[in-house]
Amino acid sequence: MGPQADRIQVSASAAPNSAPVGQQTTFTYTISIKNVGSSTVKLAKVRDLLPTGFSYVAGSSSGLTTAEPEIELAGGKQELEWDFSSPKPDVSAGEIATQAFRATATLQVDIYWNEAWVKLDPSGIGTVGTGSTAPVGGGSISPYAYDILSNAGGIAIRARVTITDIGVSIL
Repeated sequence: MGPQADRIQVSASAAPNSAPVGQQTTFTYTISIKNVGSSTVKLAKVRDLLPTGFSYVAGSSSGLTTAEPEIELAGGKQELEWDFSSPKPDVSAGEIATQAFRATATLQVDIYWNEAWVKLDPSGIGTVGTGSTAPVGGGSISPYAYDILSNAGGIAIRARVTITDIGVSIL
């Protein structure tokens, strides 16, 4: 992360967030880039790693650009990259910019995760990613629940993470 990377927050969402098993479904992904800093940042690239079995729908890019992304296979997954040429898009302080696109998939009973990254311009000043995000569920998924326990300085902290076909919750 570079000196300006802490000025943006990147998130991603998918709609719908569930689909019938065995039926091809089209999903709309939206990558949101929020400038939480006090000055304008320029974007160099937006990248997205689709879940296994998902395919980009040609001509579906909207938001920052309608240009087609470059598509490469990365471990059996499609990696999409929108590389902005001059003039690079600006995201002003407090502004949220988006890049949206569609992808199709035929789901099995499972949860499918997406990842997105934004690289700032000039090169080398920072890349910010979402980590695993925008869960999409296939079929009726029994909830997965994880308990995370930590003890630090005599204080016990417990977090329960629940993943269902409609999303993730943390208590």
